[in-house]
Amino acid sequence: MSRRRSTRAASRHEPYLDSTCRPLQSLAFLLPLVAVYEIGLILAHPLLDADHLPGLTAQHLLRAFFLIFGATGYYLPGFVLIALLLVQHAWRRDPWRVQFRDLPVMAAESLLWAVPLLFVNHAAPLPVLTGGTITGRMVDDILLSIGAGLYEELVFRLIVMSVVLTMAGDLARWRDRRRGRGRMGMRGYAHSPGLWNSAAAVAVSALLFSLHHFQPIGLEPFALDDFAFRCLAGIYLSVIFLRRGFGIAVGAHAAYDVMVVLFAQQGGA
Repeated sequence: MSRRRSTRAASRHEPYLDSTCRPLQSLAFLLPLVAVYEIGLILAHPLLDADHLPGLTAQHLLRAFFLIFGATGYYLPGFVLIALLLVQHAWRRDPWRVQFRDLPVMAAESLLWAVPLLFVNHAAPLPVLTGGTITGRMVDDILLSIGAGLYEELVFRLIVMSVVLTMAGDLARWRDRRRGRGRMGMRGYAHSPGLWNSAAAVAVSALLFSLHHFQPIGLEPFALDDFAFRCLAGIYLSVIFLRRGFGIAVGAHAAYDVMVVLFAQQGGA
């Protein structure tokens, strides 16, 4: 009996590379980060109301969008993140199971994906990817770095890329219906809608991600080197999102920003 049970348990355990791409697994990985960011800012500024807490441009964009429909609230972006992952999970009809033993490995993988960005930053000191106010207070800046990973990836990867992929897929299907399905021939692979759709989604996401840091949307004056780095970082994070899932993309983004903040604090000490 015990051998049968162990065999069944093993069969229920998905390979790591598959489980970590599931929305529910990403949600389990990210919930502690959401709690740390949302609760941490309030604890760090107990005398400020929600409207005057340090914030991120991506959060303001989300709030402005939902304000069109009359929905308001400081915690609305966090609820949107959770709700979208749950809806995506239900849509995919994945099993309602979290592999908790994979969560520490996801954290380690996120750190590894942050390393290439750190090497680029070390070669030519470049900014954090945070679209928000850098306060100079280490606690605030670490919290904002975590929030940037969460909400910038929510806006520019989970939402923008999903919208572009959906629109491009609809356009490709419409074009196929007009041209007929038998005309691809030997060039079918090179013109695969999946390949070009992904490339378009990566390009749009990376461009908008970089631009949102600068005025008039963000707070920073435009600088070409910062713009180029953030475009490259946006492409890098978009590929991680496509290949490794939302949770790892958030983890890599947040890990990079946090480490840059910590290194900057040490350098200024």
